[in-house]
Amino acid sequence: MAYPTVVMEMTVSREIIPINPGWNLAELQRHLSDALSGTGPALSTSQLNQNCVDTKVALVVSTSGSTGSPKNVALSASSLIANARSTHSYLQAKPGDRWSLLLPTHHIAGLNVLIRSIELGTQPCDVENKADFTAIVPTQLFRALNGDQQLLTHLHGCKAVLVGGGPLSSQLRLRAEELNIHIVETYGMTESCGGVIYDGTPLDGISLSIIDGRIALQGKQIALGYLEKNFELNNGWYVTQDLGEIVHGKVRVLGRADDQIISGGEKISLSAIEGFLQSQFATDQIVAFAQPHSEWGEQLCIVGTYYVQVDSLSREVFLASIAMGCLACAILILNNLRDLEKDKKSGKQTLAVKIGENATRNLFRWSLFVPLALSVALSFFSFYYLIALVTLPLAGRLVRSVRSGAGGESLIPLLALSGRLQILYALALSLAALLVAR
Repeated sequence: MAYPTVVMEMTVSREIIPINPGWNLAELQRHLSDALSGTGPALSTSQLNQNCVDTKVALVVSTSGSTGSPKNVALSASSLIANARSTHSYLQAKPGDRWSLLLPTHHIAGLNVLIRSIELGTQPCDVENKADFTAIVPTQLFRALNGDQQLLTHLHGCKAVLVGGGPLSSQLRLRAEELNIHIVETYGMTESCGGVIYDGTPLDGISLSIIDGRIALQGKQIALGYLEKNFELNNGWYVTQDLGEIVHGKVRVLGRADDQIISGGEKISLSAIEGFLQSQFATDQIVAFAQPHSEWGEQLCIVGTYYVQVDSLSREVFLASIAMGCLACAILILNNLRDLEKDKKSGKQTLAVKIGENATRNLFRWSLFVPLALSVALSFFSFYYLIALVTLPLAGRLVRSVRSGAGGESLIPLLALSGRLQILYALALSLAALLVAR
């Protein structure tokens, strides 16, 4: 549905300059402070086709939005400062408190950290130093909880960690909170000066509504408009592209209104599907998309890693994956061995060239021995895994041929045999897994 548009008209102009990537953090914060106070030029995150903007504009942030079409969002100093102050009111921050900057400054979320620091009279720090508050995206939280010990320690030391820029799974949040990390889930966009809804509750100065099933925002944090594009408002409301509902005064994001597909006559939001799956599996490695289908018109497709499907890897799966990886490497090693002499002459630095012929032949033998040994190791979980030893005669034949000194073109039949060995081993291992799962 189209809404009345607001066209930004320049009345009194002020100079605008792009943020210089050569500025250090202190210089960027100083220029940003001057832009907010009006004592310096307005700033933009990208090179614009104009060098003057309306006098109310303090910052122009380029964003592709949900459509992929570039938009230059014009933000006033009063809106940016209002956002910073309402954030500090929510967090009960006080002058002297420190933010850490863990987000890029060509996005509104990173720039907001600088503006909040200006308001508190401090300079932002990095992950190596202690901070009172920080802002991250869900991917960073996932990494902190899955091996990034430095980031985890940093987040643990913060009074509050704002997480926005994408859906946060309930499992990921729960894991963080179990480690006493105070998570605040934020919702917003560049057009609202960043996050304006914290844990489902609007910040001071923001009104919330649902219009045509979509989340709508109104308040002093809303942008002045777009440069070179129309800005659509519905009776003063900025209607987002996010589907949502208000339950007990709190907003819940259901998905995107602009990524729907129609399958069998039913509308399906791809982001809603992704959001649901992410709430069930603590990972962001999952994608929903559509493909044409003769019966359904469009069919919903889901792509995820094995980790997404099972949430964890058992010891059996871990050992089996090593076995299959060794057999895949065996084919590559044999191929290197076949081309060894030609690669030496051409100067090609393959593994076989670097370690030599004898070491390559030994490596091939080990790449066949390890899977067989792992089959025996897997038998401690279930004797069914010994089925994979059916490949032993074929593996022995390959080892004898390579040990005899076969090389060059005579290895081509062995390459085919190695491929058959890999397929046979995979089938045997799969059969064993099915029998174990019965």
